[in-house]
Amino acid sequence: MEPLEPLEHYAGAGRDRCVFLGPQGGQLRRITFRDDWIKARHGADIAAGIHFGDLRHTGNNVVAATAGTRELMTHMGHSTARAALIYQHMTGTGIVRSLICWGR
Repeated sequence: MEPLEPLEHYAGAGRDRCVFLGPQGGQLRRITFRDDWIKARHGADIAAGIHFGDLRHTGNNVVAATAGTRELMTHMGHSTARAALIYQHMTGTGIVRSLICWGR
């Protein structure tokens, strides 16, 4: 299976589609998100210590390894370079390799 293949089957449609959908195919609701995350985590055999926010941090670190500051800002949804520069600095320390290995 290709990395993006699940998006074709499980994500919403269109340019602004949601990657994670609720049980009825719409946006996840904040009130039930924790239960949805735990169920998804169990289904994907992800350790209990992994939190949803960890996915964002890992993705930002992976993108920071090859993206410029402006590209990373866009990816993260930030309007200032501060956070992007922090992530770019961390990629030089080998943290991306550590995070990728940690997930195995």
